[in-house]
Amino acid sequence: MPPPTYEYSPLSPPRHIRLVTIHPGRELQVSCSLSHTPLDNAPRYEALSYAWGDPTCSETMLLDGELLPITSSLAAALLALRDSRCERTMWIDAICINQADDFERSEQVCIMSSIYRQSQRTIVWIGEEREDSERAIAFLNEMGQYSSSPQLKGDYGTGFQNEPGWGHIMLGFPIMYGDGRNRFTGTEYLEDWDTVDALLARPWWSRAWVVQEVWNSARVVLQCGSTTLAWDLFERAMDYHEAWDDIGRCVKDHNRRSKWPFLRRRYSLAIHIARKRLYKSTLSDLLWNTWDREATDPRDKVFAVLGLVGNEAHGIRPDYNQTMVQVYCRTTKHIIREEQSLDILLAANGIQRGDGLPSWVPDWRKEANATKPALFVNRDRLNLRYDTGSMEMALVHGHGYRAAGDAPPSYAFDSEGMRITVSAIIIDTVQAVDEAYGESTPAGKLVSSALATVAECRAQHIIYTPGEIVIVLAAGGAESSKNEDDVLEGNMRLRRFFLTRNQRAGVGPNDMMVGDDVVLIAGCNFPMIVRREDDHYGLVGEAYVHVIMQGAAVPVGARWKDMEIW
Repeated sequence: MPPPTYEYSPLSPPRHIRLVTIHPGRELQVSCSLSHTPLDNAPRYEALSYAWGDPTCSETMLLDGELLPITSSLAAALLALRDSRCERTMWIDAICINQADDFERSEQVCIMSSIYRQSQRTIVWIGEEREDSERAIAFLNEMGQYSSSPQLKGDYGTGFQNEPGWGHIMLGFPIMYGDGRNRFTGTEYLEDWDTVDALLARPWWSRAWVVQEVWNSARVVLQCGSTTLAWDLFERAMDYHEAWDDIGRCVKDHNRRSKWPFLRRRYSLAIHIARKRLYKSTLSDLLWNTWDREATDPRDKVFAVLGLVGNEAHGIRPDYNQTMVQVYCRTTKHIIREEQSLDILLAANGIQRGDGLPSWVPDWRKEANATKPALFVNRDRLNLRYDTGSMEMALVHGHGYRAAGDAPPSYAFDSEGMRITVSAIIIDTVQAVDEAYGESTPAGKLVSSALATVAECRAQHIIYTPGEIVIVLAAGGAESSKNEDDVLEGNMRLRRFFLTRNQRAGVGPNDMMVGDDVVLIAGCNFPMIVRREDDHYGLVGEAYVHVIMQGAAVPVGARWKDMEIW
């Protein structure tokens, strides 16, 4: 007769956790035991960070002599983590939390940041060994070792001396041209880069939870199969982050250069987790910067970053008894109240989206992010400071726009939390909209298409030169850019050029239509496109409207009026 299925006994509140002890052995089925302990007095333990993968529990483990169903990815991790001679005590979420108890899950997520902070170290398990994984880790180790080597001393004609530990950045230039020898970019490294490409394609790198797990841990070890790499060496290997596109352009291989746009997301996710820039930041900043990460449960896109929030009051707690719509609405209201700003509307769901979310509430799922254009940034007004020897401390003060001037936010929510009433001024109406562009429309076609739209409105004496059109399409930022075409093409992804009745030119979301209104919302630093529906409005999305982005758009004598947005 097979062993019975394991049944959890309740945890004692508050701040009690379970720890799993992995017994030594060589059998195919791992045997463990589970113990309860107060977190604040817990014995020494390690924590595990891994990707669940297929959520189907197709494997089993022995837990206190009984069977516990587990995923195949966890089964493989346990086999690799098990010592053949000694017990190993760990905290592993899928084992130490009763996943069938929503109340317990909510309570444990509340203290998860403390669980990882208190662990002796966190093991980042990225999967089983493959034929190229050991070489990839060896290459990352070489780059990490090289970046902290004393041999990097020397004057490169910048007026500064390169000191040990500067890493891959020399006043904004990656190591590949910092030492004059194009380190790591020659054809002899092509296969090494291929192995790193494959390693960074593994699911762990794109998961939402891993950011909290790594950033809250004092010591981290990366493990693939039986091969390990100290996390600080991985961080140094990723230390070209401010000039990371150069890694795709500098490696001497035409095929790699052509596939770099496809690889870019892999490296951006890896560099993001290697840098700890937004640790203890605001909830809105953390949500923005983890939007491109994945979570099986969409509610976890919010819950996974709560343990990273800084001084902002935790008026929001994980609650798995709430639906996704309830969690996202509650989170948006919390952000507005805590930050006293309506800039969160820049991430709004929009008027054409589904799933029951109001148009003003962001949909934080990764697939929703794929339908959102990149945030407008005024490159001419950003205040950047580069500390000597490190781009890690580059400070970006906001997005550079102040369309609503100094008008403070004014808002109210309905009793169900599905509608928001804001103070707004309708400043114009959309008269003409250009065609929707493709994902990679060339800059030249973007300009000519916008000029054609202008030509159709000449009866109203609207005149814009090609140079002025470029500035509009680039949201005012092309003049300071080294590559105008890249700015235009990136800025216009999922956006369209438009003209207003009062001869203003701008760019807005693909979903906009003729007759939509351009409004200023007090407390929001971008003009917004809205669509009237009976006695309320739907939020279409943010816009760049030329000449009104710096707080000079409010007409003299205009009064802010209440506008209800569903």
